[in-house]
Amino acid sequence: MVCRLHPLHLNLGDLQVATFITSLKWIVYAALALLTAIALSWWLVPDEALDPEAAHFVAQPASPPSARNASFMIWGLAASPELDPHAVGRRIVATQDRMEAAQRDSSEFKEQEFLGANPLTLPKENKPLCDAERENCLLVYQKMPAEIDQEITSRKVFLERYRSIRNYEEFVSANSKITETTALPNWRPVLHMSELVNASIALDMRFKDRRGVALKELAADVRSWRKILTANDWLITQMIAVIALHRKYRLASEIMNAYPEVIDLYPDLMQTITAPIPVAEAGIVSAVKTEARVSMQYLWNLGLRDQSISLWKFDRTNAGDILGPIGAKVAYQPHASINDAHAAFSIIASHLAKPPKEYLVTDAAFKEELAQATRFRPQDIFYNFAGRLGLHLGLPDLSKYYFRMHDLVGLTRLVDLQRRIIAAKLPPQRVGESLSAFGAELMDPYTGQPMQWNASSKQLSFVLHGKRFANFGFVAVAPVPGTQQAK
Repeated sequence: MVCRLHPLHLNLGDLQVATFITSLKWIVYAALALLTAIALSWWLVPDEALDPEAAHFVAQPASPPSARNASFMIWGLAASPELDPHAVGRRIVATQDRMEAAQRDSSEFKEQEFLGANPLTLPKENKPLCDAERENCLLVYQKMPAEIDQEITSRKVFLERYRSIRNYEEFVSANSKITETTALPNWRPVLHMSELVNASIALDMRFKDRRGVALKELAADVRSWRKILTANDWLITQMIAVIALHRKYRLASEIMNAYPEVIDLYPDLMQTITAPIPVAEAGIVSAVKTEARVSMQYLWNLGLRDQSISLWKFDRTNAGDILGPIGAKVAYQPHASINDAHAAFSIIASHLAKPPKEYLVTDAAFKEELAQATRFRPQDIFYNFAGRLGLHLGLPDLSKYYFRMHDLVGLTRLVDLQRRIIAAKLPPQRVGESLSAFGAELMDPYTGQPMQWNASSKQLSFVLHGKRFANFGFVAVAPVPGTQQAK
């Protein structure tokens, strides 16, 4: 006898397959409908109005060039000795401005073409004579006088140019318009000359009759770099000034330990040299505004650029060139992107403007506020997808720059405390109890409490937050004043 399946069994299997196929079709239809809605919203939903404050911010021009702007000297410092470095700098900047106006690629700019026949050249791996983070540079320099004297003689013209930077009152971007392609000056020659000045000071400190001149040189250099720190409008330039000032204050600390009598012999000079940098001078908001303005100008240009798209020879090498304009055309709204970026920057700037103690206390709340303001929301799929996603993923962490600046503030306070302790001839066992008497302006910038003192190692210190420089957070107060004879 043959066993037959009931027809109901076959129909049930067919029904399950049919139901699956029907469900799959509806899923596909829904996905297509969603993609169609997204595409239509990208094409049809108009851009929002540009916020007046954001419009003013993004359109704000750079400070006008000035004949007394030190920025030109930085550009021209390495020019051949027979050339006027300030004039060379002006020609370089004027060329950049013309290239920017013509929308030419910045890679076409060749700085070397302006520097003449015999410019200052430094090896690519040009290392400093002394590692200021790990060595006592006063001692290092004093062990190599012949090498330093030879270098100073051969770089005489460039050293005088470096010293002339001190005569300038302005230090702002010289370009008439700053964009994401604007080239920055080469600071390596400037930092090299700065170290040669440090080395010259160290050599002069060996002789009693030269110490006054050496300390005047150090005071002038500290003033100049503090001016650069506060007057410029580029964040990278501020960080370069942080490096230079770290070396200047560290050298001052080493001088006071090696020749403590100079504090009594040249009290005004030493007070000028070790004067702590106020928190108000350590702000990075102005420089960050320039960076933000450049970013927002880029967002503006992205929405205005020619959107001619060619799909010929589409491959991996030109995918970005093709997909970039497509994204900018169909999924990007320049006004909305600029408004969102300006709102995010306003939150960031408000936080960066706080003094260190308040900054630390409110940091968690700031991060939460910024995350909420820049998060990618479901509705962003339909409107300004590319702009909002770029904002969510592209904001830099600026805290490291904030901390570097205020770690420098802390270091300058330590060095000034060192001067006062030596001047007061305090024995090590009394230093700790005396620190609070020196005033609030010499407290730990992050806690508002007195600096830490280790009587056995004779070190003043505070806890760093930037973690960039190995010895920012301490200075030695040794030998005990009066125990070392001047060399």
